[in-house]
Amino acid sequence: MTDAQKAMIDRFEQVINSYGANPDRWPEGEREGLLVLLKTHPHLRAFVQMEAAVDEYLTQDLADLHASGALTARLQQEARRLHGPGSFWKDLFGGGLFRPAAGLMTAALLGIMIGWYSPTILPDDDISFDELAISDSLLEWEQENDNG
Repeated sequence: MTDAQKAMIDRFEQVINSYGANPDRWPEGEREGLLVLLKTHPHLRAFVQMEAAVDEYLTQDLADLHASGALTARLQQEARRLHGPGSFWKDLFGGGLFRPAAGLMTAALLGIMIGWYSPTILPDDDISFDELAISDSLLEWEQENDNG
């Protein structure tokens, strides 16, 4: 089997898994090629038959299928056990637009606190930039490197 044939079979299986066994639901541009592939490879027919059984099961009317009240209560109790009780903060920032807004607000408050309480990193106001640039250490460095 060549790589092209293997790719076609993989694509066939992907289409069957996505669209079902009914060829009318398959993409129109690929339908003819997939039907030819189905006729030439007998193992694909079994795959389509299995998918047809799944399609039939999925189209059954499940309106009469209801869970009992005891099962529903057990499921709700198990969900509360797994996820824990809800809290005000979890409900408030659990999803939607509030979660990113809470992150931005936290980052802004953290930045303000760091800026307010951190020591000043800027030099004193009485020292100007010219004094820093022409300090002894800078002049010594220039003389050591024969730049001056």
